[in-house]
Amino acid sequence: MRSGPGGDVSRSRVVARTPGPDLVDDPFPAPIPPCLAKSAVRPPSGSDWVYEVKWDGYRLFIERHPDGRLVLRTRGGFDWTDRFPGILAAAGNIPAETFIMDGEAVVLNDQGVSDFSALQSAARRRSSGVVLFYGFDLLYCDGTDLRHLPLVERRAALVEIIGDDPHLRMSETVEADGAAFLAAACEMKLEGIIAKRARAPYRSGRGGEWLKIKCFQTASFLVIGYKSSRSSLGGLARLYLAAREGDGLRYVGTVGTGFSERSAAAILQRLRTLKRSEAVAQVDSGKATWVRPETVAEVSFLGVTGGGKLRHASFKRLQEADSGEVEIADLSA
Repeated sequence: MRSGPGGDVSRSRVVARTPGPDLVDDPFPAPIPPCLAKSAVRPPSGSDWVYEVKWDGYRLFIERHPDGRLVLRTRGGFDWTDRFPGILAAAGNIPAETFIMDGEAVVLNDQGVSDFSALQSAARRRSSGVVLFYGFDLLYCDGTDLRHLPLVERRAALVEIIGDDPHLRMSETVEADGAAFLAAACEMKLEGIIAKRARAPYRSGRGGEWLKIKCFQTASFLVIGYKSSRSSLGGLARLYLAAREGDGLRYVGTVGTGFSERSAAAILQRLRTLKRSEAVAQVDSGKATWVRPETVAEVSFLGVTGGGKLRHASFKRLQEADSGEVEIADLSA
């Protein structure tokens, strides 16, 4: 399994479509709300599940309408046709009169791992060359609504039309042990995996046919401030965090989840003894109570934004900076 070019990936079986009702005259549907994955702590097991890499990108629908228009649409229904000219040009060569393809716009780094910050930059620049589309579902094709078909049959139809343009790729499914696949994904520093029921139809919303299991990184950061709130659990709204950078500290964002009522109260009690008038690192926004950087928060997070802020941070536990047993995250390392 590898998300990048040249990697070894187990392809799902191409399953022939079973005979069904005559759907040739199905009308082209209005924008289809996406099928969304529910969060799960561990992968499901059983032969009715297949697995895919969870891409760290923008969910995207490619649509060719009956009037010939090609449209790139986000999961929220916004028209992003002008954002990814490389994908748009490649979609023009798809051998189907009409279609709706579901997938993800992705930029890969040198290790073949999806890079969300690079994707954001490419989208702003309307970059043509670096953005790829990984297709994982086909909802409509040449007058036929495919949503009632099992996933494996929809994917078989997608394989037939996606072609070999380097901007359009299949998001391959793997028939494997889910736990082993997740471990491999995390070892490769991917975002995580998606588990899908192989025989399920396409249903908009979060119905449970798709599950997402993420790989989070864990690191220790200095607490440089906090915000309290009477409406928050234990009175603690968020912690302000910093990492080492050279001889100084750099602000890396906040963490506002993962606290229990007891831990939040204990943290507040500790930090109130460390107040200082100014932040020890430059903070770009937010009004907080600043503290001496003598306390360390161990935090799990899902990567870092292009601006150097933690994504989806969650608090794990508090540590002492001078204990000699913790290693503060160092951005200059």
